[in-house]
Amino acid sequence: MLYTVAQYCDQLVDDGFGGREPRFACGCHITEQRPARDVIDDLCSVFRGMGLWTGMQYSVVIDRPSDMVTVYSNSNVVDGQFAYTSAPRKQRHTAAYVRYIDPNNNWETATEYVSDDDLIKRFDLNVANVDAFGCTSRGQAHRVGKWLIQTEKLETQTVTFSVGREGIRHLPGDIIGIADNDYTGTTIGGRVISVDGNVITLDRDIEIKNSKNAYLSITDTNSDLRKIQIQAQPKPNQIVLTESVDADEYSVWSLYDNKIKPRLFKAISIKENDDGTYAITALQHDPNKEAIVDQGAKFDTENGTIFNWAIPPVEQLQVEVTPESDVYQARLSWSTPRTIQNLKFEVKIYRDDKLVSRDVVTETECYISDLQQGKFNATVRGVGEDGRLGDETTISFSILPPATPSGLVLTPSAVNISIRPVMTAVSSLGTQFEFYKGASRAEVEAQVNYLGRAMSMIDVDCTPDTEYWYGVNAVNVVGRSDMYIANTRTLAAENGAGSIFRIQTGDGKFPDNDTATQMFYRELGFYPARDTILIIYSVGADGKVSHSEPKMYNGSQWIEPAMFLDGDLIATGTMRGDRLIAGTEIKAPLITGGQMVAGSVVSSGYPPAFELQQDGTLYARRANISGNIYADSGQLSNVVINENCQILGKLTAMQIVGDIAKVIYFPTPSAIKIEPAPFNRIICTPQIVVHSDSSDTIQTSRYSIHTTPRITGSGHVIGQGKKLFEVSVSANYNSSKSASSAWHFRLPAHTELILYSSGNNGYPNAINLFIIKD
Repeated sequence: MLYTVAQYCDQLVDDGFGGREPRFACGCHITEQRPARDVIDDLCSVFRGMGLWTGMQYSVVIDRPSDMVTVYSNSNVVDGQFAYTSAPRKQRHTAAYVRYIDPNNNWETATEYVSDDDLIKRFDLNVANVDAFGCTSRGQAHRVGKWLIQTEKLETQTVTFSVGREGIRHLPGDIIGIADNDYTGTTIGGRVISVDGNVITLDRDIEIKNSKNAYLSITDTNSDLRKIQIQAQPKPNQIVLTESVDADEYSVWSLYDNKIKPRLFKAISIKENDDGTYAITALQHDPNKEAIVDQGAKFDTENGTIFNWAIPPVEQLQVEVTPESDVYQARLSWSTPRTIQNLKFEVKIYRDDKLVSRDVVTETECYISDLQQGKFNATVRGVGEDGRLGDETTISFSILPPATPSGLVLTPSAVNISIRPVMTAVSSLGTQFEFYKGASRAEVEAQVNYLGRAMSMIDVDCTPDTEYWYGVNAVNVVGRSDMYIANTRTLAAENGAGSIFRIQTGDGKFPDNDTATQMFYRELGFYPARDTILIIYSVGADGKVSHSEPKMYNGSQWIEPAMFLDGDLIATGTMRGDRLIAGTEIKAPLITGGQMVAGSVVSSGYPPAFELQQDGTLYARRANISGNIYADSGQLSNVVINENCQILGKLTAMQIVGDIAKVIYFPTPSAIKIEPAPFNRIICTPQIVVHSDSSDTIQTSRYSIHTTPRITGSGHVIGQGKKLFEVSVSANYNSSKSASSAWHFRLPAHTELILYSSGNNGYPNAINLFIIKD
């Protein structure tokens, strides 16, 4: 084995300076006496190795890719259960300071900084300090730091399980495969019922979607693990291989295809239990790590499960509220960009931050009745058939009298004023507005000149260069808001272009060109411009218009238009012309052409989805912006950041939902209950020390944490009453001895956990449990 290690160390890799150097080299002087095990461990650390006792001799194993020696599935482990734990976030380093001896700096200690920028963006800066034993190369020091970071990035999961005598087929450091049917969501492992040449009968049905890329892994009679391509599948539980194999009945098999295969782990420890079984602890193994560290290569992450974890997001969530006698009904509707089989939706309604309704529906709409007045939040998220939950989408609405309008957008011209209320508060229940007009604020407050009820309005009864006051109330079926009042002044009609003017005379006949121009100036105070329309009319004894004649000014003279209509025109066909002039507004479902020049642009509907005002102010109800956004100030409400967010300045947070970290006092013996939370959490402990002090007998001290099957939430059942953690130590006659260990555990979202602590002899009276948001 040592010769193999030496060959591995001597292989040439990039030194970082364009040259090549051995993968590992050790230059050191051992000048002081230390325990042999400590010296051996330091030497093993040079080549990413670990010393171990095989039962017959002391050997070493190294962290490098190697062939899988055996496979474990649910069929050959005790109770068919694999227990997984993940490293807590604080143990995942994103950068490292590696100290080494620099021969170019007078053999002084130097420090090499290694970092992973993507990890820093995700987990923040968490620096590890490492002493590279015997390292005199900057390139090797860089690889030491990179190996540490990549190990904690790629190999974060640990599995524990118990097996029979199969547990002594391999040693710590060997690569094993885990074919966990529960984790993968499909059948990829089991036992062989019978073998007839190249025809294998399995203990369960399997599904092979692509037989060209499907393989069966099986242990033959020589205890060798063979991987053979599958040629055909005549029956659901029977396959035909491309070559024959000699295998015993009830041998373990595992399935490979183009989507799924057994996951790789490196055995860390093998311990014999009291009942004759063997407890195996293994660490996740990624064979690509060596190339990433030594060559800087990057590989795609393999998927270890058939589950598609991307639950479709909820989009276009809308709410419509209608009255029902003294209460109200809300109708929620939404859509999804795609769907999956048996997709359902969880709908929650909160009133004043308290849950009042929870439903699970199969359609993309939901009705909620018997709602009282108040402020509400509705959240909707997808639910997969296996209980997986998607991201929540939230909408706010209120069942209250409407809030006072936050503003009025008044857009004046010479002869009319456009009025549009602005509501920044949430509105519902078909909110509309009542409009009032006056020559002063007092006249508006008296509400003597009522214009009507609408979502927006254009006041056409205006005189140029005149001040007008307007008041608006918001109204819905619940009540009426206070009035918002604002004023503006119509524009000075310097030329009257595009406007219509009326002048009364005795006979109502249009005079000659010069007389009409002078009459226009005398009555209105300015000369006409192109496209100005003038109507000369007379009034009879009955007070009605008896005669009228219109003409349009073309820039030099008054002409008779081919057609003039003082009223409404409805055209079902096409209206064609070089120029179209309107005194107030033009309405059409579609206006096409080239450049449009306007004082402001407002979309239809209320409130308008889009409005661009003349001063550059933009209002947009929904804006999908794919480019950059630059802003000096502003506010964001109910915003979800899907990707990473970098804040270069100061961050002030008035409230953070969810505990980032929590410390719980845990006496011994006792029981504690950890309430569910809507996010994954890591439960961990500091180093727990037990002490054994014996006299005339051997004394064992022990401390353990265990749970019961009372763990609930989203279909999760964890622990099954087994011990989750234990540390123990035994002292011989007339001696003292201590041992310590730490524990961590990943608790899924929406899961309740009850923990029990126990101990005997020299155990701690209490510990602190740390609960950290994952």
